[in-house]
Amino acid sequence: MMYMSVTKKIVIILGSFLVIGGLIIAGLLYFNSASYKVSQLENEWNINLPNGIKLEYDSKKVHIDGSIHYYVFTTTSELT
Repeated sequence: MMYMSVTKKIVIILGSFLVIGGLIIAGLLYFNSASYKVSQLENEWNINLPNGIKLEYDSKKVHIDGSIHYYVFTTTSELT
């Protein structure tokens, strides 16, 4: 039988933890950035957006005289 060396096992385990940890961090950053944009828009425009709002699309175009931000949100709650 062939046995894996202890070093190789440790490298595989640590590599797996790094990949999983990276995916978790990327997911948290994505969701935090979407909620941050919602609160930023509410503060800048002095509006209240519904709870449970979800960012579907985000685009920023930069022009000579300024920039344009374009957001598309969806929500399942009833708008009033």
